[in-house]
Amino acid sequence: SWCENNNLLTEAVQYCLLAKEFERAAELITKRGPDLAQLYGDHYTVLDWMRRLPVKYHTSSPQLLLVHAWSSTFSRDPAFAVSLCEKVFLGVNDSQLYGWKLEKAAEAEVFWLAKTIVAIAGVVSDELTESIVLCKSIIENAPPSQVFTLSTAYCVMAYALLGLREYQESINYALEGYRCAVKAGSKFAAVWA
Repeated sequence: SWCENNNLLTEAVQYCLLAKEFERAAELITKRGPDLAQLYGDHYTVLDWMRRLPVKYHTSSPQLLLVHAWSSTFSRDPAFAVSLCEKVFLGVNDSQLYGWKLEKAAEAEVFWLAKTIVAIAGVVSDELTESIVLCKSIIENAPPSQVFTLSTAYCVMAYALLGLREYQESINYALEGYRCAVKAGSKFAAVWA
């Protein structure tokens, strides 16, 4: 509690896991994990937490599944990441499945982030054309308020185009990715772009 109250969330998660306070650990990972994984690229810590958190707590929130999927994708486990995103899609479509109570804005946010993680998994798996199609859909349909998701979609698109040797188009998407990353405050996405 002291660590949590003094904004030492990483330490608070560690103590909760050691004390087998798994429900509280899941809440704290949900709170701290996105910053670690998405803003700073610290996938090791997130994956270690998820390894130590019993599986029955993994579906406690879509955000927890997504941070796990994000770190799994960037740790070269794209198939597992996609399976986690599929759980998110199922949970968003059926609120009774995991007992999630999401407002429409939160539902849209997790839906588009899950789509983006699937696109990343496609690039990691060298499914560049499929990833490009998915990124175009995200860029065209995600709400403009989803700047981190859009930044990621632009970066994934740039990476896929680079793999196809479409250099100028890749540069253009990377630039858009950088602009959105700065707007989202994501150093990790800005460096990636």
